[in-house]
Amino acid sequence: MSMYGIYQPYKVNRSLTPAEKKLKMNQGNPRKVKYFNCGESVIRLNSTCLETTDKFYKQKGIDNGWWVIASIIMLSLVIIGVARGIQLISSEGYMPLLRVLLLDTVFLGTLVFTGRIVLKEWFTWTHYPIRFNRKNQMVYIFRTDGTVLSVPWKEIYFTQDKEPGPLREWCIRGHIIDKDKETVLETFSLGICENKESLPEYWEFIRCYMEEDLVAELAELVVICPPIEDRKEGYLFGLQNLIYMDSRLGWIYFLFKLPLQLEASVCRYIASQTSKIPRWPQDVLDACRPDADDPVNVSAANNPKDMWRLVFANQSLTKWQEKYERMDAATNRIHSELAKKYGTKTVDRT
Repeated sequence: MSMYGIYQPYKVNRSLTPAEKKLKMNQGNPRKVKYFNCGESVIRLNSTCLETTDKFYKQKGIDNGWWVIASIIMLSLVIIGVARGIQLISSEGYMPLLRVLLLDTVFLGTLVFTGRIVLKEWFTWTHYPIRFNRKNQMVYIFRTDGTVLSVPWKEIYFTQDKEPGPLREWCIRGHIIDKDKETVLETFSLGICENKESLPEYWEFIRCYMEEDLVAELAELVVICPPIEDRKEGYLFGLQNLIYMDSRLGWIYFLFKLPLQLEASVCRYIASQTSKIPRWPQDVLDACRPDADDPVNVSAANNPKDMWRLVFANQSLTKWQEKYERMDAATNRIHSELAKKYGTKTVDRT
């Protein structure tokens, strides 16, 4: 479960830790990767601006669903306790009633706790987008309180950090550092929360967009864009997002996971429909307005028509080969350009 950012505030007004310094990801310094991974986080990509989701978006509804179930159970116990208490007043006196009220207080306290966690996703914002403007080299972050942080790309201290808990969930943090180059003033996270090995591939996708002339090639690597730009996510896409399989091996576990995915999809839909759509201020919209003749314009409008076949990793062989060849050719072109600029040591296609 990804904690920092929504469920728990980031730790700020502190010094950088040794681990953050060791795992720093430097702008202008390409990482040795085999692939460039957008993490299905791209909302829109053009030659001016790249907009991505936040790290919570992909898993929205899954972790929250458990807290919804707990809240329903606690609410049921509270109602049962109140009904039982009313019966005891007339039949058994006040001592049994006090015991029931004590239990009810515990249930009510637990309900308040679980309910507050549920409301971290419900009645808030549908998502918290991040915009990368390659022309003015600015990054715009939509904060959880609805305000926008604007900061130059090269002034952000990016590093890798593990989320709390036993799961192997890692994120790329962006720290805003004080003039002393040591004190963390504010923190945000980029759009994925996955295993540590996948972070360099996502970082290189973002870095190449901001620093290299490879926009067209990066656009070829985007397969799905969440349809959430200026609108709320529909139920079907939310379900597709939760089911999405990387390969047909996912079929093995599908029936076991389906009940949880259906429950999570309902929670995800409620979270989306009860929340507000994030709106960028006019100055950000003006700065990120693309050229009228921009040849690159990737968004949800470009999503595959056979979405369900893609979700179940069941596209026809012809379509799969077309997609693979297109993405492989784009990846090779990116590696070729990086090798020319930085040397072959930055390239890993083994």
